[in-house]
Amino acid sequence: MSLKTETIIVRLIYLVVVVGVVAGVWHLFKIKPRADGRDRIEQVVSDMVARHNASAQWSERFVDYSIQINGGHRPIYTIDVETALIANDPRPILFYGGLVDVKKSDAEYCVVFSTVRHVDITFVLRCDPEQAERALGQPEGLYAVVAAISDIQWSKFKVDVGHSRAPHVNFVNTFIANGVCLDFSFAGRNYNPWHD
Repeated sequence: MSLKTETIIVRLIYLVVVVGVVAGVWHLFKIKPRADGRDRIEQVVSDMVARHNASAQWSERFVDYSIQINGGHRPIYTIDVETALIANDPRPILFYGGLVDVKKSDAEYCVVFSTVRHVDITFVLRCDPEQAERALGQPEGLYAVVAAISDIQWSKFKVDVGHSRAPHVNFVNTFIANGVCLDFSFAGRNYNPWHD
């Protein structure tokens, strides 16, 4: 092998090593903020749960959009949601959802969140003006919310526009939970609290 060929091979190996090191360092710096962000969000949520003595386990009873019973499945009914959100544990709940609306009626403010993780629930929550203002200043994404739920209502159907021009009527039970927003925090657009 000539000296020129050996020099080229050594330079190529050196280039590959440098590119590998640079790519590795770049990858670490890219991943670290995500991990730091996840840790920060989880700490904020943990603090909210502790501060309000909130229950985060209420949704565990809903594995899917139905309940397993006697070897089969049945739909989730209003009494199931009432039991999970109000009757089983009188503490406030923690849920994750998207901000749907902020509204004011007379002197009362409301924030509206929606979640479809295990059961389709729209949370209509009274809030103070500062919470409403804070919600207005946040981007679209997922929120961690602590709320005290007072009552549940059932919605007969949900209309989804979908991909076709004609509306699609979905007959999955949907629920409206009314209550008070105790606290919320923006979790982000890509945060997944369920680690699926």
